[in-house]
Amino acid sequence: MENVRPNPLRAWAVWIAGIGLLLAFLIFISREEPAPHPQPVPSAPMTATPAPASAAAPPAALPAERDPQAEAALRQGLEAMQQKDLSGATRAFARAVQSDPRSALARDYLGIAYLQQRRFPQALQQFQEEVRLTPKVATGWARIADVHYAQNDLKGAAQALERAVAIEPNVAQLHFNLGMLYPRMMELNKAVESLKRCVALEPANHNAHFLLGNLLLKLARLDEAEQAMQAATRLAPNVGAYHFGLAEVYLKRAATPENTEKARQELTRALELGMPEAAAIHYDLGLCYQRQEKWEEARRELETAVKLSPDSSAAYYTLQEALQRLGRTEEARQAMARFRALRAQADAQRQRDFYFQEVQRNPDSADARFQLADYLERAGDRAQARQVLQRARQLAAQGKGGPGLQQRIAALAARLQTDGN
Repeated sequence: MENVRPNPLRAWAVWIAGIGLLLAFLIFISREEPAPHPQPVPSAPMTATPAPASAAAPPAALPAERDPQAEAALRQGLEAMQQKDLSGATRAFARAVQSDPRSALARDYLGIAYLQQRRFPQALQQFQEEVRLTPKVATGWARIADVHYAQNDLKGAAQALERAVAIEPNVAQLHFNLGMLYPRMMELNKAVESLKRCVALEPANHNAHFLLGNLLLKLARLDEAEQAMQAATRLAPNVGAYHFGLAEVYLKRAATPENTEKARQELTRALELGMPEAAAIHYDLGLCYQRQEKWEEARRELETAVKLSPDSSAAYYTLQEALQRLGRTEEARQAMARFRALRAQADAQRQRDFYFQEVQRNPDSADARFQLADYLERAGDRAQARQVLQRARQLAAQGKGGPGLQQRIAALAARLQTDGN
């Protein structure tokens, strides 16, 4: 059979990227703070199944005798933050800093308030001062990572988190955050090592076991992936996504009757527990029944999959095979036609994404801009092609292009002018 099976964890990979980083806002630090004291509202992206937050050592730069004015201002700022009054919180925390400039706690809260307002230079300034005041505590560096991440500076975020880990290597949450960040930088092996360290420090963190298993599955390290997924399901047996992940491992293994039945059982359990990607479960169940040559059951599951996810080319391809085996020739022909149409659309989208991603990875490359403009012209998007080509011409004039590029730019500009659109 043609190898058209997608990675059904694709949606989970998007989810992982979408989580971004739990970062330092999930490290609810244990500190000597004024009471009563509500936690500041987290501003980093949150996941539906967050890992347990780990307490870090107190950064505690408050003097032995607290400044009463600073203490009162902190209380006011925390109350304002709880009411989602960021402007009021910022003013109160700024007063606390002014009253007690050596308070790392006041700097931290003021930086958080700035960050929630996307006032990145001001937030960075406060967190850098926090680092200066508490050089042996990881919190300031973790906050700096938040600032870089919020600006999509993944490299800067990773470097700041690595500094935090160097200071406090036994904080599981920091390793978890790096494990979330590295995949976005295509550093899967580094992500695996970070998540391994996280689960070594925090073995009851079922979410970290699951995410580790997901990464190991992508790297085809199936024995390790199975161990991690089994740990996740053992620790949290009522999470459907974990059973789905374990089924994926079994399906990646040799298509033996034993592995197929194990996958089917895990998928059935995942469906009972519920999870957002129900279409992927039905698709995989269809594959299980196909391997078991239970064609009617396979057809039923695959038709459910295409109803839930009508743009799944792989589901249509597998469905047509089941229909053929059942002698339903005309329905099989229609399913194959739908598969071919969807595959053509997906191929075109992948090609488009490739050129745009090359520009994102190399924003100062005239060649990357030219290739994108050339693609857009061939795709019929001439207006955008002209805009991109203009930027390519500017970069080429600065010497940021390969030999012969200016001639190719001139030729493409002439074609665009001839098109007259």
